[in-house]
This record gives sequence, C-alpha cells and structure tokens, in this order.
Amino acid sequence: MKGKAWAPGHITGFFEVYIKDDLINSGSRGAGINVNKGVKATAEVIESSNDKVKAPGISRYAIENLIKDLDKDFEIKIEFEKKIPERCGFGCSGAEAITSLLAVKDALGLHLTQNQIVGIAHRIEVKKRTGLGDVVPQTQGGVVIRKKEGGPTVSEIDRIPVKEKELFFYVFGPIETSEVISSEKKVTKINKAGREKRKKLLEEPSLENLFECSREFALETKLGNEETLMFLRETEKKAALTMLGDSVVSLEPIDELEPKKSFKAKISNEGLRIL
Repeated sequence: MKGKAWAPGHITGFFEVYIKDDLINSGSRGAGINVNKGVKATAEVIESSNDKVKAPGISRYAIENLIKDLDKDFEIKIEFEKKIPERCGFGCSGAEAITSLLAVKDALGLHLTQNQIVGIAHRIEVKKRTGLGDVVPQTQGGVVIRKKEGGPTVSEIDRIPVKEKELFFYVFGPIETSEVISSEKKVTKINKAGREKRKKLLEEPSLENLFECSREFALETKLGNEETLMFLRETEKKAALTMLGDSVVSLEPIDELEPKKSFKAKISNEGLRIL
C-alpha cells in the first residue's frame, strides 16, 4: 500500500510565542508566506506482526501517534523529496510531519479529517520544539496572518489575497528553533516586537507591509547573523529574514549577498494535498 502527499514551504516574517500546558492551545501568532517549493512524502505500508516506523525526524513520532490505536500492526517506511532547506526558516519539519501523516492516511484508507491530521502534527511540533506555527498555514496556502495561537481547531487565521508572485531566497545557515523559544529573555523581546508588528500589519494588510514589518522585527530582535542584519539595516529593497533561520527573502534579486545557497520560489496559494 502506498500514499503520497505534498505541502508547501512556509516562511514566517515575525511571530509571538505562547507555550501552555495544553499542546493544542500552544503555538505562535504572527504572519508568513507559503511557497511552491516544499516537501513531498511517499509512504509504503505493509501489514506486520508489530508496528515499525522507518521515518526521519519528527515524522516518526507523528506516525507512531497516528497508528497507536489501530486494530492491526504495520511496517511503515517514509521517504521525502525536499525542495526547501532544513532548519533555515522554511517550515521543513512541519511539512514533513503533515505530509507523512497524510500519506499514511491515504495508504491505509483511514477515515480522518484534515484537522485531525494537522492536530497531531501541531502537538508533536510544539512538544519537540521544532516549530510553533507552520502546520496550520501550510494547510491553507497563501499569505497567512496568525491572529490566535494553537492547532487547527483553536487557532484563528486570516489571509492576505495575493497573486503567486516570485520571491528570492538567500540561505546562510540554520538556527535551532528550540534554543530560541526556550529562552525566556529572548521570548520576552520577541513577543513585544511581534505584537507591535502584527498590529501594524492588520492596519494595512499587504505583502509590502508584511515585508516592512518583518524587516523591523528582525532588526529589533536580532534573530540573525551580523551580515544579514547589517544588510537589512542598509538596504532599500523589500527584504526580511525567514524565522527562525538565517535566510533572507526579498521581493527582488539581491546581487550584494554571498549566501551558501540561493534560489527562487513563487508564493503558493495551494496548501497541503494528497498526490
């Protein structure tokens, strides 16, 4: 039995952190953009004498949670095709979690809603501190404002309708999400800046204002290396950092940067789907 699923990459421009005892009510507020380069998961499933999951990263924990109460045991193998870098602010772990779950759901013919699948992924992401606000926007596509934190049944989101415009990315390296969101001092600074930018964006919801708010957020929180922060201070281009990752995203090409990797991707108004 086989199943396949795809999810877009998701970049966050600014955010606020809200960790609570209940994982489904935890998460982040903020705003971000889904892009048409993402993650494709292929699930191969066979019946077995006991459950065995071969999957990288947090996808293994997500799948184990999905199948733990099934009447039969299965051996499940997940393979990913990734068009986005890992740990660089593109929502890769979230995309892995939701695509692997949807692919297994498809392979087994499970009767589950999208909210049930994404709820599992959200709880695992928050528990492992690999992400706080990617999986719900990744089911929607487009430019998303997260007005209330939490999983798919409790969060509140809105979208800024835009055309599928091309964006330019410059990747310098990873930032460990868990290290940032586990620091009380950093979270205090992040939440103050994030609240201000969310209010400013809601007053004028546009792609250009999202970039301006995101640039200001990066400079105020200093969540980037000195090279990228200096670039944001000096440039007149509409550019920002991907949160949390040391990568620059821009509405136009940038010649003066020397990243480890650069690529182009379009805004994706399409979210999580079965292939």
